[in-house]
Amino acid sequence: MKRIHTLLAVQSVVAILVSINRLSPWTLGHVLPNEFLRWVDFNNMLVLPLISLTAFYLLKRQLSTILLRVNRGRTWRST
Repeated sequence: MKRIHTLLAVQSVVAILVSINRLSPWTLGHVLPNEFLRWVDFNNMLVLPLISLTAFYLLKRQLSTILLRVNRGRTWRST
C-alpha cells in the first residue's frame, strides 16, 4: 500500500506543480533565443505530462499485480 500512496502523492505533486508553473513568474523566460517557446509551455507540454504518465503507468502496474495476487487462489467456474 505504501507504493500506491507514493504514486498517488506523485500525481498530486504534479497537479500542484502545474499550478505553480502557470502562476509563477519563474518560468516566463524563453527556451530558445528566437522566443518561440516559453519554459512554462515547455514544462506543461513535455516534462510534467511525462512525470504524470510514468506515475500512472506504475500505479496501474502495481494495482494489476495486487489483483493477480488476490485472484491467484481462485478458480473460475462456468455455470
